[in-house]
Amino acid sequence: MEQARPLIRATNTGVSAFFDSRGRILGQSGELFSAQSIRGRLAPESEITLYHRLHPGPEICLALLALVSLFVCSRNKNT
Repeated sequence: MEQARPLIRATNTGVSAFFDSRGRILGQSGELFSAQSIRGRLAPESEITLYHRLHPGPEICLALLALVSLFVCSRNKNT
């Protein structure tokens, strides 16, 4: 839901389902551990959400981790 994208969830032991971009179930299989098939249509979404724009990438996370590591190491040397 954070990315506002439709989702198809297929499992071999549980419930398979189609979800729209708001997280609503459009269709799902019934019983657990039974062979079933479901059909549905999902339209691709191209809108960029606020979460996607503001979500920190791996580069930012690694930079923050490096800064925290430097801070911790410098505190340990002073004590």
